[in-house]
Amino acid sequence: MEKEICIEESGNAMEKLKACNPEYCFLGITADGGKCHSVPAPWDSTVACMNMKLPDVFLSPEDIRDPEIREMLKQIQVRSVFIFVPLEEYTFLADFPALCQLYIFFGKNLKDLSFLEGRDSVSQLYIEDADLEDISTLGRLKKAGLQGMCFGLYNASVKDLSPLLEYNGHFTEIQLCKMRCVTDEMRSLMKKLRVGRYCTLQEADH
Repeated sequence: MEKEICIEESGNAMEKLKACNPEYCFLGITADGGKCHSVPAPWDSTVACMNMKLPDVFLSPEDIRDPEIREMLKQIQVRSVFIFVPLEEYTFLADFPALCQLYIFFGKNLKDLSFLEGRDSVSQLYIEDADLEDISTLGRLKKAGLQGMCFGLYNASVKDLSPLLEYNGHFTEIQLCKMRCVTDEMRSLMKKLRVGRYCTLQEADH
């Protein structure tokens, strides 16, 4: 399933940010700052897919490295981030205290989720192609209202899933698909989680 993006993008990064709604900015990062025409929807739940906040502002990795752009982003309530290209680092995400949704489609250089520390508003988190050594930050997040979290990994590995047991809220959906390594311990842990109707743990074909 894919969702279409209909926003037209033009102008440089500064112009884009000045034109966006400063209270509700949905950010996309592409190779050249141009728009992405469609986005994969990774959830089984139709409601979760419908609730995805698709990008209306697109920047490039070069824009994200610009100190002036970074400072401007700090003054905006960035609610969702969709990363469509590999990045060298992800610490800039810590600048977005209002972040609710994060989608990383190329997470090769991503090792942990420390940038989400204190981001209790996060309700959708999806990451592809990452070798995660530490997801303990998830276990320290607090439940935000009645909304559950959708958490997904694809073509990825994670050293330890136990922080999911420590999460203070509940999971609406967990999708761990084509995982590079699935152990019996992981399977046992998944059965202990508070998850809604949709819960998948799938190992990649070798």
